[in-house]
Amino acid sequence: MNSIMKQFNLLSLLIAAMLFACSLNAQSTGCGKFKLVGHWTFEGNNPLKDLKGNFGDLQLIGGAKIDKGALDVGNNAYAKGTGFNGVPFKKKTLVAWAKLDALTPQAGSVLTIDNTNKDEFDGIVFGEKEKSKWMAGSNFHKRTNNPRPGFQETKTGELVKMAITYGDTAGNAVIKIYRNGQLIGDYLKGALPEFGKTAEVIFGTRHTLGNAPRSFIDAHIEEARIYDGVLCQKDIQQLEMESSSPVTVFQHYDYRGKTQSFGKGYHAGYLAIGNDVISSVKVKKGWRVILYEHGPTTGRALTLTSDTPNLGKYKFNDIVSNLRVERIPNDIYGIGDEHPCGGIVVSIDKTGKKGMIAAKKDLYEENVYKTYDAVKAMGNGWSVPNPQTVELLYQNLKDSDQLGLQKGWYWTSNQVSNGYWAAQNFADGKTGNRFFGERQYCRPVKAIDAKTTCQTARSSQGTR
Repeated sequence: MNSIMKQFNLLSLLIAAMLFACSLNAQSTGCGKFKLVGHWTFEGNNPLKDLKGNFGDLQLIGGAKIDKGALDVGNNAYAKGTGFNGVPFKKKTLVAWAKLDALTPQAGSVLTIDNTNKDEFDGIVFGEKEKSKWMAGSNFHKRTNNPRPGFQETKTGELVKMAITYGDTAGNAVIKIYRNGQLIGDYLKGALPEFGKTAEVIFGTRHTLGNAPRSFIDAHIEEARIYDGVLCQKDIQQLEMESSSPVTVFQHYDYRGKTQSFGKGYHAGYLAIGNDVISSVKVKKGWRVILYEHGPTTGRALTLTSDTPNLGKYKFNDIVSNLRVERIPNDIYGIGDEHPCGGIVVSIDKTGKKGMIAAKKDLYEENVYKTYDAVKAMGNGWSVPNPQTVELLYQNLKDSDQLGLQKGWYWTSNQVSNGYWAAQNFADGKTGNRFFGERQYCRPVKAIDAKTTCQTARSSQGTR
C-alpha cells in the first residue's frame, strides 16, 4: 500500500511539473499586440510627462531630478505620478532602461505600479532579497520568488534593459523576468491585482505606503514603459528606447558606404566609422546633431535637424571628428527650419538659438534705393543682407524649394563706389558690382537669438 501511495505521489508531482511547464510555455507562444498605458522618456518640453497621457505629471521628491534626458534617483530621491485615467488592467509588462550609479542602496525600483488605496504593487526591484540581483517585487512578496538563474550586477554606468511580464493561467500569476532580452527567471505565484483609477507609477523607491517610501535605488532611468498585456521574449528583445539611435552617419554622399548610428549624448574620441570620413547624415524628426570638426570648443561646428545627403553643401565633408545628439526643444533651430518670425534659418550657432533667418520671398524692386525702402517697411529688424550672409544663402539654401531663390543677381548691403553695390549671381555663385538703377533681387534677413519673440507658430519642416 505504501509503495502504491509513493508511486501515486511521484506521479502527481510529475503531472504538476508538466502542467507548470506547459502553463509557462503557453504564455510564450505568439507575440500579441498590446497598448502602451504609460511611457516616459524624461525629455522634451515636459520631461515629467507620461507620453500616453494616462498618468499625471511626475512629482520629483527628495532631490530626484532630470539630468541630460534621464531621471536621476537615489537615496531618499524618487518620483511618482498619480491620477491614472486609463482602462483598468491586470496583465502587463513593465520595461525600464537604466544605468546604475551605485550598487547601494538596494531594494529600490526602476519602475513600480502601485495602488494608492491599499498595500498592493508590482515593480522591477533591485537587490531586495538577494544582493545586487533583480526581482519582481510585490506586496508581502505575494508574486515574488528569487529568479533562477537570476543575474547579479557588478558594474555601474552600464545601460540595462529590464522587463517583467505578468500573465495569468488558471488564476495564477505567471511571472517572467528579462535582462537585456534574456530570460533570467520565471515562475507561477499568487494572483494578479487590478490597477485602475487608484494606480500610481513610482521610480526610485520600491513602493509607497501612504506617503512613506520603502527603500531606494541609485540610478539614471533613461526610459520606462507599461504595456497592458504580456509581451513575448521576441517583442522584448526588439524593444529599443525611443531615443536609441536618432542619428545615422554615412561614409559617402546619398547615404552610401559604411554607417554608424548614435544615441543621445556627446560622442567623442574614436568613431567606429572612422575619423574625417562622414559625408551624409540622417536625423530623426525631433532630434538634432551637432557635428564638430575637432570638438565643442575648437574648430567649426554644423547643426543639422533633418536628413542631409551631402555635407559638402556646407563645406563639411570628411572633416567630422566628434558629434553631439540632442532632442530639439521648441526654441532650438537648425539650418532650413522655419522660424516663428516668418523666415527660414540660414545660419545658426552651436546652441541652435542665435543666428540669421531669411524672408520667405524675394523683393524685386526697380532699383537699390526702392529695395531699401521695401525692406525698411517690413520693420522688426529686417535688413538687406551683407555679402557674407548672401554667400550663406547661396551655399546653404540656393537649391531649397522652401526659399524659391532665383538664378539671378541678389543685392548685398555693401556699397562699393558711387552708384554701385556689391551683388552675387545665384546662377553660378559669382560676385560683382551692379549699378544702383538696375532691377535685382533681394532676400531680406533678420538676426535671431534666444530673446527673439514672434507671434506666429513654429513649423519644423525643411531640408538641409
